[in-house]
Amino acid sequence: MVLAGLICARASAGVFAQYADWPEEDLFTSDDERYGHLEYFGFNASAMYNWNFTEDLAPFTNLTWIHVGSASDPTAATEQFIQRVGEARDAGVQATLSIEPFLFTERKGKLRPDVDIENFLVEFRARLELNELLDTVAMIYPMDEPFRVLIDKRNPNFIEEYITGKVYDEIHEDLVHVNDLIKLAFPEKPTGVTLSGYKLHHKFFSIPENYDWVGLD
Repeated sequence: MVLAGLICARASAGVFAQYADWPEEDLFTSDDERYGHLEYFGFNASAMYNWNFTEDLAPFTNLTWIHVGSASDPTAATEQFIQRVGEARDAGVQATLSIEPFLFTERKGKLRPDVDIENFLVEFRARLELNELLDTVAMIYPMDEPFRVLIDKRNPNFIEEYITGKVYDEIHEDLVHVNDLIKLAFPEKPTGVTLSGYKLHHKFFSIPENYDWVGLD
């Protein structure tokens, strides 16, 4: 499935304020008016660690994109994740969960140990179920633009990037592996990705085969 409905827009607070008091008669009040042929419609980065526009955007969308936590202390954000998903449920929208900090280290973009990832995913699912939030989750999103981000973090030499393609093979393998780990804990939820367009032409690039939904930026 192509993420045609997940609009990757970076909107400032001023843009949201512009729609804060929109006349009620001009709001799209039905699913057909709001989304038409799209199953999901939302904005990238709509609910981050230090801002949250889920409720503001709910009249125009049916999906919010949640990313909280930091790679230095990812599990500290579990409570905030639960809170944000609860806010999505209360606003009548579903949620994409961007869980990159729980999967990758910040410094070199390496995968965390399997046991750490598995423990987080199992605990996180349990917390979602306990709070009756699992049905609010539309998609698990391991990392935004992973090839662009991870190549920058890993800083390969010229040969690894352009001659042997070693760094592309390693990233592809890591992404397949982490998607498999996610499926163990969330077998019924799709995993998705938005890929950076300018990486697609690279001769060593290939889309990991176990993503369910794929979009382009």
